[in-house]
Amino acid sequence: MRVDEALVPPPWRLGDGLVVLVRGAGAGVLVLVGVYLVGRWRGPNDPLLAAVSMPLMYAPLLWLARRRLFAPAGSGSRAGWAGCPAPGGPARAAVDDRAARRHGHRDGTRAGSLSER
Repeated sequence: MRVDEALVPPPWRLGDGLVVLVRGAGAGVLVLVGVYLVGRWRGPNDPLLAAVSMPLMYAPLLWLARRRLFAPAGSGSRAGWAGCPAPGGPARAAVDDRAARRHGHRDGTRAGSLSER
């Protein structure tokens, strides 16, 4: 994972971020109400609705953040999330993990071994 390109501090004002958060949460509630109404029609234990309800709840917030925060800042959503794998990411992470284990770090991180001392 590459975190060195994160937008820290964010290029938008705090008020803009709070507006997106509140509107995204409100839209998420509306999506859940819609899923609830469809669930009453399809039955209460529908596995399809159980699988899609949580991801659908966050979709409005992610869409608003991309449209209202990242786009005006001139960065795409990929650069803005900063949790996207870097080129060669999974392979490089595996190499780094093996190197950390070779040096005696059980969980592949140095923080784990520091907390054990």
